[in-house]
Parts: sequence; C-alpha cells; structure tokens
Amino acid sequence: MIDEDFRQSLLSKMSISQGNILFLRELLIEYKEAGMDKNSMMNNLIELRSSCNSDVEDVFLDLMDFVTGFCNSSFRIF
Repeated sequence: MIDEDFRQSLLSKMSISQGNILFLRELLIEYKEAGMDKNSMMNNLIELRSSCNSDVEDVFLDLMDFVTGFCNSSFRIF
C-alpha cells in the first residue's frame, strides 16, 4: 500500500514541481520518516523510471542519487 501511495504522490508532485528537484526530495524524506526503507524507495523509483518518458528520466536519476547517497552529503536521504 505504501508503495502505491508513494508512486502516485511522486507523480502528482512531479506535475507541479516545475523541475524543482529539492521539492521532490522533500517527498522522499516524508516517506522515509513514515517508515519506507531505502530498498523499497529505490525499487519504486526504478519502476517509475522504467515506465516514464525520456524527458523526466533525469528527474528519477537525480532522486535515486539522493537515495543512494551519490550526491553532496547534505542532500543524502539515507
């Protein structure tokens, strides 16, 4: 249930984010605080990325970087 909520919330926020990746990062933090673990979050991002069109693929890659820690340490989620 949390996975489906996460995917729907993220897609909804993407439509209003106007390319603001930090706005979307806040949603990931909310789900982490609600109990979503790193593997579940990554699996959902991978699934969404595979079903998206190429113009938003970079957004998913950036979000994955926040989750995996492949970013500035101040932006890491886990």
